[in-house]
Amino acid sequence: MFSFGCGSKRPADMPKVYPVKLTVMDGDSPLEDATVILVANNPINNIVVGGTSNSSGVVDLRTTYASYSEKGAPLGSYKITVQKEHPVIQTKTDEELQKMGPGEIADHGLKLMAERDAKPKLVPQNVTRSATTPFSIEVVEKGTELTIDLSPFPK
Repeated sequence: MFSFGCGSKRPADMPKVYPVKLTVMDGDSPLEDATVILVANNPINNIVVGGTSNSSGVVDLRTTYASYSEKGAPLGSYKITVQKEHPVIQTKTDEELQKMGPGEIADHGLKLMAERDAKPKLVPQNVTRSATTPFSIEVVEKGTELTIDLSPFPK
């Protein structure tokens, strides 16, 4: 799960943010628990814009600056990246792990990650990087709404 900090006092030099409704779909199905990051075409220092999609595919998009977080995004043009991985499934009990040495635990962890990575991808690889994603958004004052569909792209 992806989360952002939430300090109590808004920094004076943080840009104003505006409402954005971003929905991620995979064909007719909403994509739940995807991490979505907006990468500014003209980056603003130390600002992160992103969030996680819910069961309807809607992203709780927040702008984080230092330890302060606010719903929405600053004005501007952004590339949209989407990431979602299969979970790493632990196959050993706590008791089994406690009996293993550090090297065995490391090898076991690498094996679990390799098994996860061998599964079919959940999102197309081109949408995971700002240099290759076909998705972009322009955040405007009146509020912005966009639905992106991952289904046309090979996984």
